[in-house]
Amino acid sequence: VEEKVAQTLNPFDSADQIAAAYNRTGIGGAWGERLGGGDSRFASVQAAQNWLQETVINSSRHGIPVSVYVEGLHGGPGGGTIFPAPVNMGNSWNVSLLKSIGAAVAHEARIGGCDRVFAPELQVDTDPRFGRFYESFSEDPHLVSVCGYMMTLGIQGPAAAPDSYLGPANAACEAKHMAVRSSPSVVSLVWSL
Repeated sequence: VEEKVAQTLNPFDSADQIAAAYNRTGIGGAWGERLGGGDSRFASVQAAQNWLQETVINSSRHGIPVSVYVEGLHGGPGGGTIFPAPVNMGNSWNVSLLKSIGAAVAHEARIGGCDRVFAPELQVDTDPRFGRFYESFSEDPHLVSVCGYMMTLGIQGPAAAPDSYLGPANAACEAKHMAVRSSPSVVSLVWSL
């Protein structure tokens, strides 16, 4: 049970903190850009990621690699390209461009050692009190679903078979804020396209 619970956790700690706490059980994920944590042993964030992967794989019973994730709403990890905010992408109505942006975000995330991105944002903004409208593609459910679908295709790549959607330049999507934000999600719309 302890190992199963650990696979659901995604701490925002440094590599050495995660390894100390979860080297025996493994861990579900880790925030890619925080893994270095100012530790002088690591020359880069990627060195910290590699050290963490090796430690967890060799120390835990099942040897399951750590999923390393990063924010991906409008760019990959630190130092990557910064694209316009999602609200501006949605306002363009250029959904083929969103697929290209998604592919670039995934490619840069993989170069940065991340296999999962927090994107796309599938929140339909309907409540002006929320204040984070820039993260959503639109207040229109149809536009949000089409934009989210195209961004997902760009990030994950096309699925030729159930186990083939994550190529070396692709990342897994973690769609955001559908259950805990101020308005209903469009999950059913996205998956019906």
